[in-house]
Amino acid sequence: MNHNLDSGGSGVQIECQNQTSPMPPYSSQSRQTVMVKNLKLGIDYKTKQYDHLSSINDYLNNIIRMSNSRKDSYSSSWVIYLQSIASISEATHLNFPLFGHGTEPPIRVHLILKGTAQTFEFHVSKLLNRPHFKSFVYSGASAGVPSCKILYNCLKETMDEQLKISFERSKAESILEELEVLTINKAKLLSNKPREKIGNNSILEKLYLHISSHIFQKLRRA
Repeated sequence: MNHNLDSGGSGVQIECQNQTSPMPPYSSQSRQTVMVKNLKLGIDYKTKQYDHLSSINDYLNNIIRMSNSRKDSYSSSWVIYLQSIASISEATHLNFPLFGHGTEPPIRVHLILKGTAQTFEFHVSKLLNRPHFKSFVYSGASAGVPSCKILYNCLKETMDEQLKISFERSKAESILEELEVLTINKAKLLSNKPREKIGNNSILEKLYLHISSHIFQKLRRA
């Protein structure tokens, strides 16, 4: 299985599990534009991961409050939170899983920076391979309300994943900022490009001289 946000070749494709989503070819997009667009898609992917982990943290904190409450410690309503956490952990974005077991290949964005071909990798979070989180999710409701110790360990694991995601997203945002500055500078250079000249005169100047000469000759013949 190959996950690619490609900026090379005759066109651009997002690939995952033998499915492809075509993006406009280079005839309608510059390479710089494609790289910026693909980086933004990758950053959006990391943002989805982070936001979903925040939701999982909220549910874990709700279960902790119930576990600490004598009134709710024997209630089965915590199972709703468990089901929500399990559902979130299976979420996808752009057809890519947000969370995995550490065996999934990263999403690769092919770049050309300062004339050198590079690949930036957006990794699938290894949340489902974290020991406490995996034990909590797969144990199910039959084991009863989990202990606060297990829940706090789950929180530690999810927050650790968030730190990794934030670091990766920050690196991608720095590259994106660099590319956007280059794009702006390139646009400025094109807008300030001087008019095409023929000899020492511009095209418009040549046209004006030709018309003036033609009129002058007619006046002399009159």
